[in-house]
Amino acid sequence: EGKIEGLAIGIEEGRKAEKIQVAKNMIDKGFDIETIKIVTCLSDKEIEEI
Repeated sequence: EGKIEGLAIGIEEGRKAEKIQVAKNMIDKGFDIETIKIVTCLSDKEIEEI
């Protein structure tokens, strides 16, 4: 049970890291924050922290 929970947490962290990388790429390409939020499902705060 602990292994499954750990695996689920690891997968979720990987997905979050992928969303952050996509947001970074979008920022570099000049996309506006609203579009980045829609595409990545990240919050304003999460995007501001990038």
